[in-house]
Amino acid sequence: MPAWARQRTSITVVLDDNYPPYIFRGSDGAVQGILKDRWEAWGRKTGIRVQLLAMDWARAQAVMNAGEADVIDTLFETPERLKLYDYSKPYATIDVPIFFHSSISGITGAETLRGFTVGVKDGDACIDWLDSRGIKSLRRYPSYESMIDAAGKHELRILCIDQPPASYFLYKMGLESQFRSSAPLYSGQFHWAVRKGDAELYRLIAKGFAAIPEEDVEAIQTKWMGSALTRPDSRYVEAITLALEVAALGALVLAAWAWLLRRQVASRTRQLEMAVDALKSSERHYRELVSLTPVGVFETDAAGHCIFVNDRWSKISGISAERALGDGWADGLHPDDRARIFAEWATAARDRVMFQSEYRFVAAGRRETWVLGQARAKQDPTGLIVGYIGTITDISAAKAAEAALAASEARFRTIFDNINDAIFIHDLDSGAILAVNQRMLEMYGYRDEAVVIHLNVGELSDGAPPYDDAAARYWIGKAAAGEPQMFEWRAKTSDGRLFWVEVNMRRSRIGGDNDRLLVVVRDISERKQVEQALTERTEALERSNADLEQFAYVASHDLREPLRMVSSYMALVERRYGDRLDKDGHEFISFAKEGAVRMDRLVQDLLEFSRVGRIKDPPVETSLDLVLANVLRVLRAVIADADAEVRCPMPLPKVVCCANEIFLLFQNMISNAVKFRAHGRPSVVTISAEQDGGLWRFAISDNGIGIEQIYFDRIFKIFHRLHTREHYDGTGIGLSICKKIVERHGGRIWVDSVHGEGTTFFFTLGATTES
Repeated sequence: MPAWARQRTSITVVLDDNYPPYIFRGSDGAVQGILKDRWEAWGRKTGIRVQLLAMDWARAQAVMNAGEADVIDTLFETPERLKLYDYSKPYATIDVPIFFHSSISGITGAETLRGFTVGVKDGDACIDWLDSRGIKSLRRYPSYESMIDAAGKHELRILCIDQPPASYFLYKMGLESQFRSSAPLYSGQFHWAVRKGDAELYRLIAKGFAAIPEEDVEAIQTKWMGSALTRPDSRYVEAITLALEVAALGALVLAAWAWLLRRQVASRTRQLEMAVDALKSSERHYRELVSLTPVGVFETDAAGHCIFVNDRWSKISGISAERALGDGWADGLHPDDRARIFAEWATAARDRVMFQSEYRFVAAGRRETWVLGQARAKQDPTGLIVGYIGTITDISAAKAAEAALAASEARFRTIFDNINDAIFIHDLDSGAILAVNQRMLEMYGYRDEAVVIHLNVGELSDGAPPYDDAAARYWIGKAAAGEPQMFEWRAKTSDGRLFWVEVNMRRSRIGGDNDRLLVVVRDISERKQVEQALTERTEALERSNADLEQFAYVASHDLREPLRMVSSYMALVERRYGDRLDKDGHEFISFAKEGAVRMDRLVQDLLEFSRVGRIKDPPVETSLDLVLANVLRVLRAVIADADAEVRCPMPLPKVVCCANEIFLLFQNMISNAVKFRAHGRPSVVTISAEQDGGLWRFAISDNGIGIEQIYFDRIFKIFHRLHTREHYDGTGIGLSICKKIVERHGGRIWVDSVHGEGTTFFFTLGATTES
């Protein structure tokens, strides 16, 4: 061991294991190649044990960067790596071209790779070179061998790979005729390297390689690269020279002919070059078209393995170009569509017809995308199918609209069938039934819509005028002319039962541009029964009212006449026999006269109560200011006797009402306010009105004795009194009359009061006019 090598006993060298002939594994898996032999020679010269760690290139760099190796070999120099390593002098120059399938042409440099997916070895310098030139669509492989194996399976069409291993593996796998190569993109050089700044180790490695004799280095190179061809034996030189001299004369003869041939070849070459340029231009043109087309474009081989997709295809499907190659595209199919699409593709291929189908892609983190896929076979001149070219079009929006339409139709069909009325849709011209809802089937007693649409309207009707087919067509004709119709009709069920319906007909736009006749039929059998009952009840009420009117007449004449006679005779007895009667006699006569008067007043109030609503007094627009003035004129003496004041601080409105009844309403209200005044303070009655929506709300307030809240509802009942006759005179009918008048005018009446302070009666009257 040289003195300069004694400080080390071993070193670890990490390098690629898939780079023939420099370093690779044999069929038994053992590492072999130029670099294995060189490092073994280095170990013999230095006496230092060398541990070679050959592995996938990306992993080899990771091992070196993690400090688990001393030296890294098979390393190209790049700006990024110069930051990490101190490099040796180069010991081999390596060309790096692009290899591409023979079905593709026009690949000459980085600019022609745009739109294609390029296979690269993970960790290779080619990745940085392509990335710096804007080529981003890369598919990484752990080794050159795995990359070329993928190309053999049609998963990859374009490869960036160093020339030596490319030639080795392409020939090894029998693919050399299927692939072509471009001019070198660039040339790299192999180096070994140590970590940045490790000068001592660097000097040790360099001295070790310098100590290997040149002949040993050449022997290793010859072993793996082969021997150069030897020079010819000197015995043959003279014979060859003589032959050449003899041939010289012939060469002169042929020179002219060759000159002519060269001119023809040059002309033909120019033509071919022009044709090639035209083909390249055409290819660039169509490649741009494919990259810019709004649909996704894909190509497969004869077996259906994907060999190309454009950017739009990846954007639509959500699957990268690298993943799509081979059978990878199928991984993105929706699981529910996968088996169907495979079967449809197989059928189209077998029958030699165009493939066309709708299916879904589901990419990770994206919503499902509906596409329309189409593909047509590509044939060679003999008719043999060599592949397929196809497109996918994003139809998600159309599918969403279709689904929304289907949901809308289902929703409206549900509504249509669950409406409580029977619905018919008729043809506008013929009147034929086109559709009915479920309620129609239930109402008319049919099970199947198909039966109904073959019936005419007459078969669903009474059949006798005015409820026969001719009458029905008359109504249909009027509605079809644009005049909506509504009428009652006698319909017939499937078992012949007749029932009453209300029919609404109108012309409507249904189903796009088609005008139809929409007929809505409502079963009014119960309503007709109620109407019949109401008619009978009304007739009975009219008879009863007539009896009441007769009673009122009798009460006003026959009943009051005996009361007047009692009062008259009591007065006569008092005048004629008054001096003979004692105190009790006079008191008895007074009681009898008072009872007769009270009875007469009660009969008059009952007559007044019964007249409300019966007297033919049609509602007219009436000025309530005028009504109030008339009331105050009638009550002038009563108001004066009570020393009361009636105020109306604002004009009252005009309302549509029965003037006589409103007069009675105001008269009773003001009379009550004056009657129930509080002793010890002047009586003040205030009348006001304000608009409340479509009504007028009136308030008649006083400062009288007030009403306890528990009596608010009871005071409007007939004959109900809160005070004895000794305190306040009356029959208990006045507020009942007021309530009846207000309710007959469509209003309501209520009270608010504070006992001992005063009372306000509120009431509303119906439809208003200007005040």
